[in-house]
Amino acid sequence: MRSAERLQLRWEDAGAARIARRLEEAGLPVRAIPGEHGGDTWWLALAAAELAFAPPPAADTPGGDHRPLRVVGSIAPLLFSAGRPGPRPGRSPVRPDLAGLGWATVDLEGAADRLGLVGRAGPATREDALLGARAIVAGRLVLLEPTREGRLAASLARFGEGPVAVYLAVAGPGPEESEADAGEADAAAAGGGEAAASAWAGRSGRSALGPATLLGGPSWGPHLLLVGARQPRSPAAGTIST
Repeated sequence: MRSAERLQLRWEDAGAARIARRLEEAGLPVRAIPGEHGGDTWWLALAAAELAFAPPPAADTPGGDHRPLRVVGSIAPLLFSAGRPGPRPGRSPVRPDLAGLGWATVDLEGAADRLGLVGRAGPATREDALLGARAIVAGRLVLLEPTREGRLAASLARFGEGPVAVYLAVAGPGPEESEADAGEADAAAAGGGEAAASAWAGRSGRSALGPATLLGGPSWGPHLLLVGARQPRSPAAGTIST
């Protein structure tokens, strides 16, 4: 399944299948491959990489040292390949590309210096309001340092420095959010489906790579940002959709 020309990213946590299914429902070309030890691995083939969503290793326990998002191989291809600045509108179905891999650090300039990025990483640092960070972008690598107690700070506290976010360049609207109540969710589960919980709702804002929709999930991540996706309108707070 893996191509020699593509970088491979692995997203291994309990919510991986939920994220993969939501991307599939949004029209992205996700394929499920049965796993050897139970549980499917969901593959999303991108122009510059392959992204695999899979359950965590069986030995993984809460508070362990398992990192749910990791790079298979070297990050060098990220440094010397430019992510798309933004998707072209009007594509159907959505055809994604890897816009960037978010790498958490406690010292932004120091990390850039160690990677030899000083002088070619771009002018000023950028803001990522969705993750609560400032960033330096080089190719498809997005170095991120927290600026407040937000999602990136939570990622650092839980996993330490390293990959914590995936930025996908997409066209068109973000995934539709389910407004199912508890009864509908129970019915979906009984029928073999999986209802999207409100905790996974998308949030739109400014990312290091431009306007994006952040798919919800644990505050510590991993984080998936759809760059260029327009979040569908949702009912005002306190209202009930019908």
